[in-house]
Amino acid sequence: MANILEPEDIEWTYLKHLTLNNQSQFASRNEKYGIQWEQVTNRDGHGWVGKPKNYYFIDEVEREFTDIQELCNCWNERNNFDDPNNEITWVKKIVPLIILKPR
Repeated sequence: MANILEPEDIEWTYLKHLTLNNQSQFASRNEKYGIQWEQVTNRDGHGWVGKPKNYYFIDEVEREFTDIQELCNCWNERNNFDDPNNEITWVKKIVPLIILKPR
């Protein structure tokens, strides 16, 4: 089968974490697939955190993804484009024509 990436196949490795007064940033990476996940959470100065925003990146692609499934779809298109095992082959099938006679 072709080299297909699904979200559950990704194992993230901790890269860095930075907490400031107004924002918290967390980054993880997967070297095998060349992808990175960054999570940014806005904070008020008292430790309350907001809803985190996730950003995903592919090495050498100038595109930012906010959904992991979109990241996987782009990675699959990019890495399987010239894979002969992933090509669609159309085959013409000739079926003999059967003519029914009326009774």
